[in-house]
Amino acid sequence: MSVPDPEAATWQTTIALVRDVCVALAGDRVRYCHYKRNAFLDLSRRGEKDLDLLIARADEDRFSAIMHRLGFKLACWPDGGLPGILDYYGYDSPTGRIVHVHAHYQLVVGDDLTMSYRIPLEDAFLGAAREDGELLVPPPELELILLVIRLALRHLTWDAVVTRRARVPASSRAELAFLQERVEEDQVDRLLEQWLPFVDRGTFRDCRLALAPDAGRGTGIRAGGRLVTALKPCARRSRAADVSLKVWRRGTRIGRRLTSRPAPRRQLAAGGAIVAMVGADGAGKSTAVEVLGERLGKTFTVTRAHLGKPPKSLLTVVIRNVVRARSVFLGLLRLIGARSARSRSTERAVLATAIARDRYLAFRRIRRIATNGGLVLCDRFPLRELKLMDGPRVQRVTDPDRWSRLTSLLAARERRYYRAITRPDVLIVLRVDPETAVARIDESPEFVRARWREIWAIDWDTVPAHVIDAGEPQHEVLSRVEALVWSEL
Repeated sequence: MSVPDPEAATWQTTIALVRDVCVALAGDRVRYCHYKRNAFLDLSRRGEKDLDLLIARADEDRFSAIMHRLGFKLACWPDGGLPGILDYYGYDSPTGRIVHVHAHYQLVVGDDLTMSYRIPLEDAFLGAAREDGELLVPPPELELILLVIRLALRHLTWDAVVTRRARVPASSRAELAFLQERVEEDQVDRLLEQWLPFVDRGTFRDCRLALAPDAGRGTGIRAGGRLVTALKPCARRSRAADVSLKVWRRGTRIGRRLTSRPAPRRQLAAGGAIVAMVGADGAGKSTAVEVLGERLGKTFTVTRAHLGKPPKSLLTVVIRNVVRARSVFLGLLRLIGARSARSRSTERAVLATAIARDRYLAFRRIRRIATNGGLVLCDRFPLRELKLMDGPRVQRVTDPDRWSRLTSLLAARERRYYRAITRPDVLIVLRVDPETAVARIDESPEFVRARWREIWAIDWDTVPAHVIDAGEPQHEVLSRVEALVWSEL
């Protein structure tokens, strides 16, 4: 019986994009290693966890070229993030997963809110990296040294106890146990002395013991305090500044949670964009926007907007209420025979102008969001080519025999609003056979068919727009939409 090849089995579990990254790094001779969380390396291979790569600073240009060649997008935090650490995101088409490559050019660790210590182990990790399947990983002894330091700085300090962050997560305990089963203790001591001579063995040993589940709180604080003192040469800021910043950011996070404000997300380094989905009723625009927003919103700053039904401004609410009240009053007069029925074209013209203004205000808001780095997903969008959906309506509802001067002014104002709404950055047309759309929704068939005739009559190549056949199975349509949006960002 043949013996299965473990390396071949590993490659089978690795998704295509991660495999392409490994092949490219090896082909271009980029010095790197997957420097942490190697107890869960299979999850990283499948794109379910980040790829935490330490990259040789001298190879930064080749590494960044590989990332762009493979379609990865560089992203950043609104506040700029940490020095020497970059975030790349790529789309794996076969699985639909977004792969996060966390690229480190220096090892910066500490509390998640401040990351205040740079540990000078980069040369040690890169020089001793070895193969684990298709990825390079450091020896378990080096990984254990860094893990103990990371956990001690997060959980074994007095401020961690005060802010109720002293509990070591189960995943970190599992990672610690995984490494401790694989290390040679004399090798740990030798590497610690060689690369971090300012951290004595006793302090390091006490930190390891204090991370055990049955360790006392006082023991941990004392061990963590000694480690913080030893690491002063590695600190990015003073201890007092670090604690103050940590408390401030934790308070800000709590305040944001209490006020239901969303946590900040990363933004694409190349800038934000407005992505518009258009198509007549039954195309699946709302579903596409919702699914795409949920997936991208886990990582990036994403705003969803509906420019077909924009938020009503105060002026629009007042106008609608006045129109309703007038309609009720005139209806009562007609019932008692005091007034005959008259055209409501002027009311419709006023309402159409108010809706145009609301669409313009909604567009102005989302354009600002995109200009400031956010990603905006629009369900419907006013286009010059579309007359029946989300376009000027005043001239279509105007009665030439009533209030012609007023309606002319309203029509001119409406046109100005729509002219101010410029093209979206990415325009996607979801197109389906009209009869399929009629079967999908509960609307008047002739109303639906008329809108679809307009969609099919437009030459979208001249707009320009990306046309997707929305008559295919929903999962295929959504996969194509996501891949297309990713390629255009």
